[in-house]
Amino acid sequence: MDDVDSNPKLFLFLQLLFPTLTHAMHTKMKINKLIRLSLFSFLFALIACNSTDSSSTDLSTDAEITSFKLVENDSVSANLSLVHFTIDQNKNLIYNADSLPVGTSLKTKLLATISFASASKATIYYSGTDSATYSSTDSIKFTNPFHIKVVAYDGKTSKTYEVKLNVHQQVPDSLDWQMLNSSAWNFSYNSSKTVAFKDKFFTYFDAGTGFSLWSSSKTDGIQWNSESLSGFPANADIKSITAFNGALYITTSSQQLYKSTDGKSWAQTAIPETGFVAILGAINGPTGDSRLMVEKAVGGKYYLAYTTDGNSFTNCRDITASDEQEVFPVRDFAVITSPGSKSNKLTVIGGVDSNNTLLYYVYQMYWDSYGELQYAANINNYYSYAKYYKGFSARKGAIAFYYDGKMVVAGGQGSSAYYNDMYTSIDNGISWQKQDSMINLPKTFVARANASTYVDANDFVWIFGGYNQSGPVKEIWRGRINRFGFLNK
Repeated sequence: MDDVDSNPKLFLFLQLLFPTLTHAMHTKMKINKLIRLSLFSFLFALIACNSTDSSSTDLSTDAEITSFKLVENDSVSANLSLVHFTIDQNKNLIYNADSLPVGTSLKTKLLATISFASASKATIYYSGTDSATYSSTDSIKFTNPFHIKVVAYDGKTSKTYEVKLNVHQQVPDSLDWQMLNSSAWNFSYNSSKTVAFKDKFFTYFDAGTGFSLWSSSKTDGIQWNSESLSGFPANADIKSITAFNGALYITTSSQQLYKSTDGKSWAQTAIPETGFVAILGAINGPTGDSRLMVEKAVGGKYYLAYTTDGNSFTNCRDITASDEQEVFPVRDFAVITSPGSKSNKLTVIGGVDSNNTLLYYVYQMYWDSYGELQYAANINNYYSYAKYYKGFSARKGAIAFYYDGKMVVAGGQGSSAYYNDMYTSIDNGISWQKQDSMINLPKTFVARANASTYVDANDFVWIFGGYNQSGPVKEIWRGRINRFGFLNK
């Protein structure tokens, strides 16, 4: 293509686009070779730019943060690089769900490694006009929540996240208590017993001249309402009230057994036998069936007996005192039922025997796979005789419950004083350790005996009432180990 005139079609096209130029070309007939080459290149570029087959490279509009990690700094907290941050792309939040240990100071700036999908720039905004461009080598202030704005490669699309570094405000393994009511009941009475039954707390009161019943929702415990009672035995031992298989049971001073399916209407059990000294509690039999254990007096002897229906009872072990076996308590003992899918354990703690002697013994029973009741008396709580170890002292009316994989015994009445101490056992009652300030009753908890206890589905421990040298204690407390609260959020 050395001469435009040699290509009529090209010449015609140039004439249409550049009439003046082509006229000059025609007149001169010859165009400088360099000029013709430049003109051809220009036309080629012009045609190419307007071609339907043209394409261009798009810049990314993704402004998301894909990962967020802290760099180790032992002066602030151990294992910072292992702290997991959740990135909520819908709410534009970045936070650590598992908070740093209580007491961690965030006054020191921290390095953070942040990964982006595609970012041309990331700016940190603290407050007001205080801002900084993000760099992996520059420390960040985590004292308060801050925002980070990410601009994508296209230079236009952006996304702004709120970043928060959470620190526990409570010691995770500390048992935190709250007094819900300092005077729940504004009337006088001698003793009380609270049980969790179905969807309510039922509190029974013995005024000495009669009995009354008040209830509160199991989600409340602050507001209480009076309930009617019918068929309630006049000589009832309200401290014996126990829930079993959808009903409540109670013994009387004449060793009778009464039952209620709603907590309000009571009647003597179907087989009106006597000899019911005490109700111990329910444990599972060898096949997982629930069995209510009681202490019965028959022919001058004491027996452990059980029932599966609340009507007929089977004596299963003689627990009459002997030289080899300490006497079993008859009242004011505490009971702990350990968990178990089939066979679990029932532990009886302290109390008073038939001679009114104060006991410090621990008794335990469970059903083995052969259908035999295994029983042990005086498990190693040698308070008076141990040389290297001392368990809790002899007491009656102790607070007792199973919590956080441990047996717990607290409070109660000794021979000359009321207690507000606490002991736990991690080996099913064999050994006991006095607790420190983290796992203990609150400092303002008044020493008392015969308080009622309940552990709910949210891991709260409830303590209702009790009595001491000043008379009935009308307080209601609720406590929980802090880390259970973290899990339930």
